[in-house]
Amino acid sequence: MGSMASTPNIIPPRHPFVKAIVDGLAHHCHVLPGQKLLLAVSGGADSVAMLCAMSNIATRRRWRLKLVVGHVQHHLRDDAESDAQLTEQLANQHQLPFERIDLSIDTQAGNVEDMARQQRYAALIQMAKQHDCTAVLTAQHGLDQLETLLMRLLRGASLRGLGAMPWTRELAHGIALMRPALMTDHAMAIDLLNQINQTWCEDHTNTDTTRLRAALRQSVIPSLLELRPDLPQQIVNTTDQLQSLQHFLDIQCQQAVDHCLLVSKSSKHCQTYSRAKLKALHPAMLSLVLRQVLAQAGVRPDRLGAKQLAQFGKMLSDQDGSVRQLALGRRVRGSLDRHHLTLTPTSGANKPPATDLSEHKDEGQGIEDC
Repeated sequence: MGSMASTPNIIPPRHPFVKAIVDGLAHHCHVLPGQKLLLAVSGGADSVAMLCAMSNIATRRRWRLKLVVGHVQHHLRDDAESDAQLTEQLANQHQLPFERIDLSIDTQAGNVEDMARQQRYAALIQMAKQHDCTAVLTAQHGLDQLETLLMRLLRGASLRGLGAMPWTRELAHGIALMRPALMTDHAMAIDLLNQINQTWCEDHTNTDTTRLRAALRQSVIPSLLELRPDLPQQIVNTTDQLQSLQHFLDIQCQQAVDHCLLVSKSSKHCQTYSRAKLKALHPAMLSLVLRQVLAQAGVRPDRLGAKQLAQFGKMLSDQDGSVRQLALGRRVRGSLDRHHLTLTPTSGANKPPATDLSEHKDEGQGIEDC
C-alpha cells in the first residue's frame, strides 16, 4: 500500500466507471434519492473505486445519498490490517462515517472460505442495521459475473444458479444487497484510481490458483477476453435474461402449486396435492413444483437435487396406485396414493428449511472481498 494525499482527488464525473455506477444505481438497483447506503469496502481496487465514485455521486442534486463505509477484518492474512487502515483513511478523507467489525474464524474447522463469507454477510447486516442503512453495496463487476457463471457451469448448476449474481437481492429484512458495478470491469476501476492517483491494497488470495475462481481468472479468462473483449458486459446481459426467465418461471410455478393444492384436504399441519394435476404438468414445471412444495414442507436442500426430483416425478407418473411412503428425511413424512401426494412435517420440524446458500456461495472476488 502506498501513501495517499491528505484530501481526496477530484473524481472525474464522466469517467466510464462512474457513469456505469450511476446507470446501475438508477436502472438496475433502483436506488432512491436520499437513501442511506452501506458501502462494503475491502481496500482492494474495485471497492476503493466504488467508494470514490459513490462519494462523487452521493453529493449530486439528483441523489443526495447518505453513505457509510463498512469494513470486515477477517484476520486471515498477515497484511489484512493494512486493508482496514486504508479503508478507514479513505472514509475519513471523504468525510464518511466508518464502521469496522473484526471476525475470528476457526481456520481448522471446515470450509474457511464459506465460513468467512457467511460471517462477512452477517457483519454487513449488523453494520447496516446499526446505521439504519437500507442497502449494502458491493463492488462485484462483469468479470466477477463471468467467473461466477463459469464456476456454476462447471458444477452443473440449475437455471437459477446460471443466473449468477443478481443486481440486487434481499440480504435481510429491510436490507438489500446491491451490485451497481456489474457493468464495469477491473480495468475500468484501475483506470479511475490511476487518474486520481489513488492507491489500493492487493489480496494475494486473488492469485492463489489452488482456488477455482483464481484459476479461472489466471488461466481461462484471459483467453476468452482475447476472443471477445466486451465479454463481461455481454455475460451480464445474458445473466440478466436468465434471471428474468427464472422470475417468470417462479410465477408460473406458484400458479401451478396453487392449482394442484387440494385446499379441502389440507391444513396447517399437512399439504395434499392432486396427483392427476401434478402428472399433467410439463416435466420441467413438475420438477420446479416438486422442489417448491418439498422445500416448503421442510425437506432439506440436499435432498432436492435433479436426480431426486426426477425419481419423485417418475413415481408420480407411474401406474402404481398403492400407498407408498416417500424417503424425504426425518423432517417430513410423505405419502403417495392413487389420487394424492401428502406432505406432513414431523413434530418440531414445521419450520421453513434453512436457506440454501449454494446459489450464493461463490459470490464475490476473494475470501476477503469486503
